[in-house]
Amino acid sequence: MASIRTTRRRVGACVAVTLGAGALASPGAVAAPAAVTGVTAASAETTLPLDAEIVSTGDTGYLTSRTDGSGSKVLEWHKYADGSVLPIVDGTMGYDSDSDIVVTGDGGSTVFLRDMSEGATWSASYDLASEFKPGAKLVGVVGDDLFVKVPTGSGDYHELWQLAQVDGVAKLPKLISATAPPPRQH
Repeated sequence: MASIRTTRRRVGACVAVTLGAGALASPGAVAAPAAVTGVTAASAETTLPLDAEIVSTGDTGYLTSRTDGSGSKVLEWHKYADGSVLPIVDGTMGYDSDSDIVVTGDGGSTVFLRDMSEGATWSASYDLASEFKPGAKLVGVVGDDLFVKVPTGSGDYHELWQLAQVDGVAKLPKLISATAPPPRQH
Protein backbone atom coordinates (compact mmCIF):
# COMPACT_ATOMS: atom_id res chain seq x y z
CA MET A 1 0.00 0.00 0.00
CA ALA A 2 1.46 3.33 -1.01
CA SER A 3 1.87 5.95 1.63
CA ILE A 4 0.71 9.52 1.27
CA ARG A 5 4.41 10.32 0.87
CA THR A 6 4.55 8.22 -2.36
CA THR A 7 1.52 10.03 -3.75
CA ARG A 8 3.03 13.39 -2.86
CA ARG A 9 6.30 12.42 -4.59
CA ARG A 10 4.44 11.51 -7.78
CA VAL A 11 2.40 14.70 -7.78
CA GLY A 12 5.50 16.71 -6.84
CA ALA A 13 7.51 15.12 -9.66
CA CYS A 14 4.74 15.99 -12.11
CA VAL A 15 4.76 19.61 -10.93
CA ALA A 16 8.57 19.74 -11.05
CA VAL A 17 8.66 18.39 -14.63
CA THR A 18 5.97 20.89 -15.67
CA LEU A 19 7.72 23.82 -13.98
CA GLY A 20 11.10 22.72 -15.32
CA ALA A 21 9.77 22.59 -18.88
CA GLY A 22 8.36 26.10 -18.46
CA ALA A 23 11.71 27.45 -17.22
CA LEU A 24 13.56 25.97 -20.21
CA ALA A 25 11.14 27.61 -22.61
CA SER A 26 11.43 31.06 -21.04
CA PRO A 27 13.57 33.75 -22.71
CA GLY A 28 17.06 33.96 -21.32
CA ALA A 29 17.03 30.46 -19.88
CA VAL A 30 20.36 28.68 -19.83
CA ALA A 31 20.59 25.79 -22.27
CA ALA A 32 20.54 22.35 -20.70
CA PRO A 33 23.87 20.52 -20.97
CA ALA A 34 22.23 17.28 -22.14
CA ALA A 35 18.87 16.38 -23.57
CA VAL A 36 16.42 14.68 -21.25
CA THR A 37 14.98 11.52 -22.74
CA GLY A 38 11.94 9.52 -21.77
CA VAL A 39 9.98 12.50 -20.39
CA THR A 40 6.99 13.72 -22.33
CA ALA A 41 4.83 16.70 -21.56
CA ALA A 42 1.16 16.11 -20.92
CA SER A 43 -0.96 17.30 -23.81
CA ALA A 44 -4.05 17.99 -21.74
CA GLU A 45 -4.33 20.13 -18.62
CA THR A 46 -6.52 19.17 -15.73
CA THR A 47 -7.86 21.05 -12.77
CA LEU A 48 -8.93 19.74 -9.40
CA PRO A 49 -11.52 21.30 -7.14
CA LEU A 50 -9.86 22.89 -4.13
CA ASP A 51 -11.41 20.37 -1.75
CA ALA A 52 -10.41 17.28 -3.79
CA GLU A 53 -8.08 14.75 -2.17
CA ILE A 54 -5.93 12.41 -4.26
CA VAL A 55 -6.71 8.97 -2.89
CA SER A 56 -4.71 6.67 -5.16
CA THR A 57 -2.44 6.94 -8.20
CA GLY A 58 -1.84 4.45 -10.98
CA ASP A 59 -0.06 4.25 -14.32
CA THR A 60 -2.94 5.70 -16.37
CA GLY A 61 -4.68 8.01 -13.89
CA TYR A 62 -5.59 8.82 -10.31
CA LEU A 63 -8.59 8.59 -7.97
CA THR A 64 -9.89 11.63 -6.12
CA SER A 65 -12.46 12.11 -3.37
CA ARG A 66 -14.36 15.29 -2.60
CA THR A 67 -17.62 16.48 -1.10
CA ASP A 68 -20.15 17.99 -3.52
CA GLY A 69 -22.48 20.92 -2.85
CA SER A 70 -25.10 18.69 -1.23
CA GLY A 71 -22.58 17.16 1.20
CA SER A 72 -22.29 13.80 -0.60
CA LYS A 73 -18.94 12.12 -1.25
CA VAL A 74 -17.89 12.08 -4.92
CA LEU A 75 -15.21 9.70 -6.24
CA GLU A 76 -13.67 10.42 -9.66
CA TRP A 77 -11.00 8.81 -11.87
CA HIS A 78 -8.82 11.33 -13.73
CA LYS A 79 -7.01 10.03 -16.83
CA TYR A 80 -3.47 11.28 -17.43
CA ALA A 81 -3.68 10.82 -21.22
CA ASP A 82 -6.49 13.25 -21.99
CA GLY A 83 -7.49 14.83 -18.67
CA SER A 84 -10.96 13.30 -18.78
CA VAL A 85 -12.79 12.62 -15.52
CA LEU A 86 -14.93 9.54 -14.95
CA PRO A 87 -17.33 9.36 -12.00
CA ILE A 88 -17.00 6.27 -9.80
CA VAL A 89 -20.51 5.38 -8.68
CA ASP A 90 -19.82 2.26 -6.58
CA GLY A 91 -18.99 3.17 -3.01
CA THR A 92 -18.55 6.36 -1.06
CA MET A 93 -14.96 5.95 0.13
CA GLY A 94 -11.81 5.22 -1.85
CA TYR A 95 -8.74 3.21 -0.86
CA ASP A 96 -5.13 3.63 -2.02
CA SER A 97 -4.29 0.66 -4.26
CA ASP A 98 -1.18 2.26 -5.82
CA SER A 99 -2.42 0.98 -9.20
CA ASP A 100 -5.05 1.43 -11.89
CA ILE A 101 -7.39 -0.77 -9.83
CA VAL A 102 -9.93 1.51 -8.15
CA VAL A 103 -10.97 0.10 -4.78
CA THR A 104 -14.01 1.65 -3.12
CA GLY A 105 -16.29 0.77 -0.25
CA ASP A 106 -19.68 1.67 1.14
CA GLY A 107 -18.48 2.20 4.71
CA GLY A 108 -19.86 -1.22 5.62
CA SER A 109 -18.75 -4.64 4.49
CA THR A 110 -19.06 -4.24 0.70
CA VAL A 111 -15.92 -3.53 -1.34
CA PHE A 112 -15.84 -2.74 -5.07
CA LEU A 113 -12.87 -3.13 -7.46
CA ARG A 114 -12.61 -1.83 -11.02
CA ASP A 115 -9.67 -1.91 -13.44
CA MET A 116 -9.36 1.60 -14.92
CA SER A 117 -6.47 0.87 -17.33
CA GLU A 118 -7.13 1.56 -21.02
CA GLY A 119 -9.48 -1.04 -22.56
CA ALA A 120 -9.97 -2.98 -19.31
CA THR A 121 -13.43 -4.24 -18.37
CA TRP A 122 -12.71 -6.26 -15.20
CA SER A 123 -14.60 -5.43 -12.03
CA ALA A 124 -15.57 -7.29 -8.88
CA SER A 125 -17.38 -6.73 -5.63
CA TYR A 126 -17.16 -8.56 -2.32
CA ASP A 127 -19.29 -8.63 0.77
CA LEU A 128 -16.63 -9.16 3.43
CA ALA A 129 -19.22 -10.31 5.98
CA SER A 130 -20.23 -13.12 3.59
CA GLU A 131 -16.69 -13.99 2.45
CA PHE A 132 -15.43 -14.13 6.05
CA LYS A 133 -17.77 -13.30 8.94
CA PRO A 134 -19.61 -10.25 10.29
CA GLY A 135 -17.17 -7.65 11.59
CA ALA A 136 -14.58 -8.30 8.84
CA LYS A 137 -12.93 -5.02 7.85
CA LEU A 138 -10.73 -3.94 4.92
CA VAL A 139 -7.40 -2.77 6.35
CA GLY A 140 -5.15 -2.62 3.28
CA VAL A 141 -4.96 -2.83 -0.50
CA VAL A 142 -2.14 -3.63 -2.93
CA GLY A 143 -3.31 -3.61 -6.55
CA ASP A 144 -6.31 -5.94 -6.56
CA ASP A 145 -5.26 -7.82 -3.40
CA LEU A 146 -7.33 -6.95 -0.36
CA PHE A 147 -6.15 -7.43 3.21
CA VAL A 148 -8.95 -8.06 5.66
CA LYS A 149 -9.02 -8.09 9.47
CA VAL A 150 -11.43 -10.76 10.71
CA PRO A 151 -12.56 -11.05 14.33
CA THR A 152 -11.87 -14.43 15.95
CA GLY A 153 -14.77 -14.22 18.37
CA SER A 154 -12.33 -14.42 21.26
CA GLY A 155 -12.07 -11.01 22.86
CA ASP A 156 -10.34 -8.36 20.82
CA TYR A 157 -8.26 -10.80 18.74
CA HIS A 158 -8.27 -10.80 14.94
CA GLU A 159 -6.85 -12.73 12.02
CA LEU A 160 -5.38 -11.15 8.88
CA TRP A 161 -6.57 -12.61 5.59
CA GLN A 162 -5.75 -11.84 1.98
CA LEU A 163 -8.56 -11.78 -0.58
CA ALA A 164 -7.29 -12.11 -4.15
CA GLN A 165 -8.65 -13.08 -7.56
CA VAL A 166 -6.80 -15.98 -9.21
CA ASP A 167 -8.14 -17.09 -12.60
CA GLY A 168 -11.51 -15.54 -11.77
CA VAL A 169 -11.84 -17.31 -8.41
CA ALA A 170 -11.57 -15.58 -5.04
CA LYS A 171 -8.71 -17.03 -2.97
CA LEU A 172 -8.66 -16.50 0.79
CA PRO A 173 -5.29 -17.35 2.36
CA LYS A 174 -4.96 -16.63 6.09
CA LEU A 175 -1.79 -14.62 6.77
CA ILE A 176 -1.78 -14.24 10.56
CA SER A 177 -3.77 -15.96 13.25
CA ALA A 178 -3.92 -14.16 16.55
CA THR A 179 -4.49 -16.28 19.60
CA ALA A 180 -4.90 -15.34 23.19
CA PRO A 181 -1.59 -14.85 24.97
CA PRO A 182 -0.68 -17.37 27.66
CA PRO A 183 -1.85 -16.47 31.17
CA ARG A 184 0.60 -14.33 33.08
CA GLN A 185 2.21 -15.88 36.11
CA HIS A 186 2.32 -13.85 39.27
